[in-house]
Amino acid sequence: MSIYEYGIGGNEVKLDVTEAIKDIPSNRTLMIQKLTEEAPFAPELVTTCRTTKDVFAHYKPKVNVTFETEEGVTVKEELSFHTVGDFNAKSIKKQCRHISGLNVKSEQYNKIAKQLGSNRALMKALANDDTKAAIIDVLKGALAELESVKKDEEDEG
Repeated sequence: MSIYEYGIGGNEVKLDVTEAIKDIPSNRTLMIQKLTEEAPFAPELVTTCRTTKDVFAHYKPKVNVTFETEEGVTVKEELSFHTVGDFNAKSIKKQCRHISGLNVKSEQYNKIAKQLGSNRALMKALANDDTKAAIIDVLKGALAELESVKKDEEDEG
């Protein structure tokens, strides 16, 4: 038997009315979520949580996430949540270095694609097969040079 005579999903109504529990309005959403990775050894009755802030402070929800980089390396990160707002994409990007890095790369690639798409001189050059091949050769040479510089830096470090 519980400490309080409440049913699931309602608001307390003063006893001077005919029903003790008022129905949840239809414009509300009930969210049920597992807040810890491991189940407790024994169920515990928590009656001190009155607000979502209290729930987050009591359970301290966090999750361990594993990512795989482009090179196939596994990256592990821990995300913790202190408010409901921490579940949105912007907050997760702030916490997670891997996702933040991917977001920066994505933004850079989009900027480059936009600039390349609006560059008329480049579009005209790419329309001609000879100039297109020359541009590809120049880019391959630049890539090879960058890779050799990177390798030299890794050998020094």
